[in-house]
Amino acid sequence: MDAEVRAEKLRKEYATLQRVSAAPLLTEPSTPDPIGYYPDYNALAMSALPGKPLRHLLAEHMSAWNPRLLLDLKEPVRHVGSWLRELHTLADDDTDTFEADSLLEFCEAQVIRISNQRIPWLPPDYLTKFERVAQEIISKQPEIQLATTFCHGDYKSHNIWIADGRIQVLDFGNSGTDIPMVDVCSFWVELECSKWEHLNSARELGQLQDAFLDGCSVDHQNNPLFELVAARYFLLRLANGSDTFPQVRRRKALEARVLWHCRKRLLDLLQRYA
Repeated sequence: MDAEVRAEKLRKEYATLQRVSAAPLLTEPSTPDPIGYYPDYNALAMSALPGKPLRHLLAEHMSAWNPRLLLDLKEPVRHVGSWLRELHTLADDDTDTFEADSLLEFCEAQVIRISNQRIPWLPPDYLTKFERVAQEIISKQPEIQLATTFCHGDYKSHNIWIADGRIQVLDFGNSGTDIPMVDVCSFWVELECSKWEHLNSARELGQLQDAFLDGCSVDHQNNPLFELVAARYFLLRLANGSDTFPQVRRRKALEARVLWHCRKRLLDLLQRYA
């Protein structure tokens, strides 16, 4: 990355961290305290975080013998959703109506990556049908559903720390203006893929998904926009996995199961709305 571009990216992330850390979002503080940014070292300094990343907590509570241990995280995950809902209320000077082009361009890039692999994960005409379905879904959404706001941009469990039930969020390098569903689906799809990796814990992970959506105040049942944005992340997971799949050894069967279910969700979207 060019030095000037890198410096500007760090400056923006530092400014965003200052802004969010000053906002009363569910917990005080809800982000690490920004200390400074140092473009020469490609570094952003911030205060240490107490607790552990949610991803580590999920792994620690994932038990083959007692999957119900995961339910100890139900309330913290509900707070993760509530925090995100409050983040989306922050005023953003760039608020506008969502345009489909950026979503379609991203999805097109992932489909091309997938189609370049030797395994035909998706049919040859998938992209054409996907674009048609996406345009149809977006055209039928009420304007309020397509209103953009400030979004985190990488709302996943490794960027969410929990200590004594308090939520702290970091890594705002991809933050910007988008529809809230982008953040919601990012976290939800991560848990969805975990269900296929840990079949014995699938029911409990599903309850965590429900708690998260309850915190967000999002109903995903019969919600075409939710399914469309979720498809963005299923495509990304399938593209990333298919890039390395032939080299996978010990986890090959497990990875194949995850990728197969991503494929199924993507094909189901076309079947449901075509």
